Amino acid sequence: MSLTEKEQKQLWYLLEKANVLWQYFEKQHIAEDLTDKQWEKFIEEYQDGFANGTYYTALDCVEEFTTTE
Repeated sequence: MSLTEKEQKQLWYLLEKANVLWQYFEKQHIAEDLTDKQWEKFIEEYQDGFANGTYYTALDCVEEFTTTE
C-alpha cells in the first residue's frame, strides 16, 4: 500500500510535531523487482524482525552518541 502525496505530507508533519525518529521503506526503495504479491509476503514475514533490528540499531546509535558527546 502506497501513501498518496497528501497522506505522506500529513504523516511527515505529524511525525515532525511529535519529534519522532522514523523511516519507512516502500517497495520502490529497496525491492522494486518484486511483484506486489511478493512484496506483501515479504512485509508479512519480515516486518517484526526489521522493526526489532531497527530498534536495537537505534539504541546502539544513542549509546555511541552519548559516550562521544
